[in-house]
Amino acid sequence: MDTEVVKAFNAELTSVYESKPPLSKKKIQDISKAALKAKGYYKHVVFSVEKFLAKCKIEYKIPCLYVIDSIIRTSKHQLKERDVYAARFLKNFSKTLSDLLTCPVSEQPRVVRTLNLWGANGVFSEEQLAPFKQQCRDMGIDTDIERVERLVKGDDADMSRYGGAYGRAKERKERNSK
Repeated sequence: MDTEVVKAFNAELTSVYESKPPLSKKKIQDISKAALKAKGYYKHVVFSVEKFLAKCKIEYKIPCLYVIDSIIRTSKHQLKERDVYAARFLKNFSKTLSDLLTCPVSEQPRVVRTLNLWGANGVFSEEQLAPFKQQCRDMGIDTDIERVERLVKGDDADMSRYGGAYGRAKERKERNSK
């Protein structure tokens, strides 16, 4: 059933093995463009990414997360309400998250940071992300926005990336602790 656009996407995706991580921004964008060209076969594209993630070497787990993030964000930006990728990736995201979290322990905060940014930037609602953040907590991984941001970015942590969502979450937490 592979059509030319799906074959082209698969070729672009597997070409990541030609270079060592981290993947360049251009490479991630090229994969996203190939995914958008194959949007009529989005189920095949998502399946290919999920399969790649499940089978790839450990050092490619985080780059694969960034590919997923790029496909979803690009699709939401270009296709607006006709975006098909976000809902499709969400469908099996519990398994996808399990595969992502087989990355080195030192890299796991990057996965949580991406979830936090998705919530803060409205890529997914907090309700949609809640079970995945809980899945992380169940594995003993911190999901607190500020601590995770500082773990990943250190002194370069920029909480303004979380905008009003961060402020509201912090206010809620402070109210609930009283």
